[in-house]
Amino acid sequence: FVAASTMPGEEPLVLQAWQAIRKKHPQALMILAPRHPARFGEVEELLRTRGLNFVRRTGLGQDNEEMSRQLASAEILLLDTLGELAEIFGLADIVFVGGSLVPTGGHNVLEPAFWGKPIAFGPHMNNFRDVASHFLAAGAAIQVGDAAELGRELLFLLDNPGDGRRMGERARKVVEEQAG
Repeated sequence: FVAASTMPGEEPLVLQAWQAIRKKHPQALMILAPRHPARFGEVEELLRTRGLNFVRRTGLGQDNEEMSRQLASAEILLLDTLGELAEIFGLADIVFVGGSLVPTGGHNVLEPAFWGKPIAFGPHMNNFRDVASHFLAAGAAIQVGDAAELGRELLFLLDNPGDGRRMGERARKVVEEQAG
């Protein structure tokens, strides 16, 4: 699960949804990517205060064995680097596009859609209203109203991978149809 471009006040909501996922899928990994680098320390402190087992991307070992060990023992990877999120979408089973559970206007859904990933976002997609509308109309994304609904929808997609795969295929198709 990738929580992308999260904004202040949004991480606690995402973590609430995450706890529901972890109860049913204890081996799941969340990649949490705050929108602004200046917030990496703040989000790290939030994770630490909540007693969550996490590793920062910049703290991962350099060799594959060490990196694998660290990721296997963590429940959250805090993405504290720039320029990697677009590729990380390719690893996701599900993507939450941040800036949308709090009233900051949302962020772009096109990158996870390019990878054919099922996408969820909150009610505040003002900055991407037309794009969000296209995705919703095509059944290529899910819009949720709050953290509890986000948790339910993510669990549904995890428990029904065929539905998630079809949603991701529709997302990629929207990107292809709107190219240019």
